Amino acid sequence: MFVEEISRGPAAPAVLALVDSGELETAVRAMALGAADFLWRPVSDARVTGILARLARERSAALRTEDLRVRLSRAEMSSVLLGQSPRWHAALAAIERAAGTNAPVLIAGEAGTEQEEAARALHGLSSRGAGPFIRIADSIGVLATPPAGAGTLFVPSLERRTPADQEALRRYVEQPSAFRVVFGVNESPDEAVAAGRIDPALMAFLEDRVVHLPPLRERAEDVDLLARHFLEDRDSSLVFDVEALDALRTHDWPGNVRELKEVVRRAAGLSDGAVIGSTVVLSLLAGPRARRRARRRKPPVVKIAVGASLADGERRLIQKTLEFARGSKPKTAELLKLSLKTIYNKIKEYGLEH
Repeated sequence: MFVEEISRGPAAPAVLALVDSGELETAVRAMALGAADFLWRPVSDARVTGILARLARERSAALRTEDLRVRLSRAEMSSVLLGQSPRWHAALAAIERAAGTNAPVLIAGEAGTEQEEAARALHGLSSRGAGPFIRIADSIGVLATPPAGAGTLFVPSLERRTPADQEALRRYVEQPSAFRVVFGVNESPDEAVAAGRIDPALMAFLEDRVVHLPPLRERAEDVDLLARHFLEDRDSSLVFDVEALDALRTHDWPGNVRELKEVVRRAAGLSDGAVIGSTVVLSLLAGPRARRRARRRKPPVVKIAVGASLADGERRLIQKTLEFARGSKPKTAELLKLSLKTIYNKIKEYGLEH
């Protein structure tokens, strides 16, 4: 019915039903289908004025409520998707831009980069944020009978969906819908398409709507912030010492934020005091669960000219090793086969604070 169709959606206009005098049943039915109010024939100017004034007040209140909801969603995003690195700020800005449209979005990032949290943030900032957020784990049957109203469908691990499911998803996003679809992919979208894991036709529809979440190893400045946050959530009486934070900061994090959260959880459980040291952290990072990446960086070569003093040579060697270890004193001590105390003394002696 016309009234039912035009009254649907987040930006639906207010509909007034024009009803013949005495047709109360028709007026009630129109309002049940979504009409904001009704007018008797012949139309009373006073009633029209009264209805429009009421609708204006209701619209103003709804706008204030929506503005507050979006502000709360933005604050929630900042508290859930923590980070201060430039790359992370760029990703959050991309989420905000994507939220301003109703088009489907692809969130790309390695496993553990908080794709679902990003999708929920995008949903909350959008005009559909007051509606449901539905995670499609396995079956995509919800596409046939989506819930009433408007909301967001989150489809994680797009690269693992069958070709038939991906074709059905493509057909769905190509048609207007009250539900926006947000996809997640755990690898480079281009590589997934090249390997036949993502339908090229679906990717062609999404290629201008991709939000990239950087891996944790590319936002090392966020590790301290995240580690402290996870530890406070776990046990606010515990803290990491400087060496432990150094070890966390220089780890490759193949499991990204999810792995960091798990390491913090286990470190809190192993701690026998208020301060968690590097011994506990390094034991967790060296274990089989860490699954460090096989890639290794080639150490730099330190060249020392004939005639240079031994002290100058030692200073340069420690400086270059410290840079190679990304500022980690424990790693520097390990590479130079020296004690951690000696490394700290030498750094202080040569003014090499990193």
